[in-house]
Amino acid sequence: MNLFAPVFQIFSDLQDRLETQIADNGAFLNFTGHVGEAITEAPKFDWDTFDDDREVELPPVFIDAVDCQTSILKQNSLFITDLAVVEDPVRTFNVVTGTGNPVGVWTFGNLIKNITNEAVSGVSARTLLKNWLKGWTDGRTINGQFVPPRTGVFRYLIEPWLVKANRWSDTHYVGPMHPTADVWEQDWDNTSEDSLLKYAPFKLMAIVNRLDLKGNIGYTHSVNNAGETRFIYTLIAPVTIYGDQDIVANPGESPRGLSGASDFIDWQGMNVILEFGNPQTTRCDLRDYAQAWLNLSGHPLGSPQFNQALESITHTVINANAAPNKPNGSALDQIRTNERLFAPSASAQTFDNIELWKKSDWELSQFELDNTSHLLLPAPVSNTPNNIANRAYVLPLAGPLLPAPDLDQAAALIDWVFKNQVKVHAGMHSIPSSYTYNGWTFTQAAVADINAEQVHFWDVSWDESTTYYQTISPNDPNSHLVQKDVRQQLSLNTCQGCHSGETKTVFTQIRPVGYGESQDYWSATPAYDYRTLDTRFGYGNIWSSNVNGTLENNHQLPQSLNSEYFQRLSAFLTGRRYSGPGNWQDDLHDNAPNADDAHDNTDINNDKFMLFQVYDPTDNHDGTTDKSLPKPDRTEGYNDLEMRKQRLCQFLNSPCSFDEPTEEMNLPIQIIKVTAIPPLPKRGH
Repeated sequence: MNLFAPVFQIFSDLQDRLETQIADNGAFLNFTGHVGEAITEAPKFDWDTFDDDREVELPPVFIDAVDCQTSILKQNSLFITDLAVVEDPVRTFNVVTGTGNPVGVWTFGNLIKNITNEAVSGVSARTLLKNWLKGWTDGRTINGQFVPPRTGVFRYLIEPWLVKANRWSDTHYVGPMHPTADVWEQDWDNTSEDSLLKYAPFKLMAIVNRLDLKGNIGYTHSVNNAGETRFIYTLIAPVTIYGDQDIVANPGESPRGLSGASDFIDWQGMNVILEFGNPQTTRCDLRDYAQAWLNLSGHPLGSPQFNQALESITHTVINANAAPNKPNGSALDQIRTNERLFAPSASAQTFDNIELWKKSDWELSQFELDNTSHLLLPAPVSNTPNNIANRAYVLPLAGPLLPAPDLDQAAALIDWVFKNQVKVHAGMHSIPSSYTYNGWTFTQAAVADINAEQVHFWDVSWDESTTYYQTISPNDPNSHLVQKDVRQQLSLNTCQGCHSGETKTVFTQIRPVGYGESQDYWSATPAYDYRTLDTRFGYGNIWSSNVNGTLENNHQLPQSLNSEYFQRLSAFLTGRRYSGPGNWQDDLHDNAPNADDAHDNTDINNDKFMLFQVYDPTDNHDGTTDKSLPKPDRTEGYNDLEMRKQRLCQFLNSPCSFDEPTEEMNLPIQIIKVTAIPPLPKRGH
């Protein structure tokens, strides 16, 4: 014990620190991937084993327990949506009123121009954007899968953009003037690039710090993945957009997908996220960058000092040649889009076609810069298998709106998942473009479809037997809890699971809004919408009703018969869901009368330890089919911004190099190996 005498004091201090936090705050939030758990009793270190000079696994919560609740303001340093920032007239431009700075540093056009970097790529921004749009107009082949055209892109994006850029009449493309593919491409080529960039119809909604995606290796000097900095834009109508019967969007609004469907919750807008990889390569440089984000918490949100400091941070990633070794010299990792607006049924524009609209899909797409063509090309969506490999689609009464599963692909996916279950269980996996088992192959998805708006989650077959996953008993509700966690992490890290079934999110983490609106989710009463609930979302538990020939892959939602509140930003991010005056709701409060009242979602002052509780969507299966093992009342807790805050805090309190010793640096090697932070895959959700 003499050799490790300093270690005794270190661990004692860590234990005391954690116990003090729990005593002061009632709990400490510990996260595995995106899933949070409130720790109310500090784990004990195994001193007997350690004294015997044998390896001991240090509970990660020991090292994680750095208390910085007051030093990091989420709205300043993690997820910035304040109107004084996202509509700053010095750095953004209003394409409707023509006010602001048309070449402002945070305009969509400026970011695209820098991403293209014509001096390096030889490609113009006009060409890059046209090729990007053709992915929707012409269809795409990605990872061997053909994605059909999304013809709504003409009415809602291409035509209004060209009308505004050329100062044509709002009715230029109405009726017989509706262009063919040849017409719009000719019009595009004849429009000046400066005008196209100036009037790009995308409003900035948020600037986001994703340092939590970093993948530094332990306490070495180098960094192989420094996380991301993201810009969330939403589609705005730059001019009046006409349907066949009436106006579907006035200038400055987020376009609506169907004339007369103003009461429906699930049809509005398009979000575009530009996701830049932080270019730092050493821990010290990255920690300086993290400190700059933290320092934003010391400025009044939206003040000139704040906006200038934030601009300096963003120049690191958005400038041309920010990453000389990446395509076009751009730091861009990928662009992601989330929309239902472009579905072919949207172009029909009559409320009589609502049944067709119900059958259309939300689509989440990914685009990456190609090092040869220097264009934005469609890419498979990260960590998302092809839908037909999903065993959740194997239902006794599944109807025609869901694709028939390919059981061979499903078996190959199951084998890969459990071959890599340690990484998957920690939410640190990266699904390959394809994987073959026993002659069967599953493929990464070309796009992430939420088919017919069924509330989508991923499941595996619990009676499958593969090399890496053996049959387990469907009659034991307490068996194989690790495998249940593996299923949940697989599903949560897909596009659909994150934006739908695992988190009870209605397709966008931030709802599209127009000019003059922001996501004020920090106040005690955040902004919310009051809209009629689409009755396809049912009033019962999952699998409880048959609508339009399909069972609803859905959770029970807290609701009255015909109405529901939908906040601007999902409870997955904030840990809280506002559902009307004075009400904070999640599954535990709405559907479990005997739920533990210690989890108090009504107390806004307890926000720092609030987890939005969501039932595991596989819980209600009866165990007689090849579905997940039944385990009633199993829930998962989410507060993603709290997780990001915690990880930023931990990183800032860790050593940047061996020249900067801290108490963790003095741990013996068998402990350092455990506390070292493993690499995370790039392009996390």
